[in-house]
Amino acid sequence: TDDEQHEYEYLGAWGPRFDKLADMYGPAEESEEEE
Repeated sequence: TDDEQHEYEYLGAWGPRFDKLADMYGPAEESEEEE
């Protein structure tokens, strides 16, 4: 459902350490990470 998608979206707002979680559980999007 759309609600689930929102849950994964806010995961990215938690911080870089949760980026992996948001990437794994969130939609499969190719994003470049620059540090």
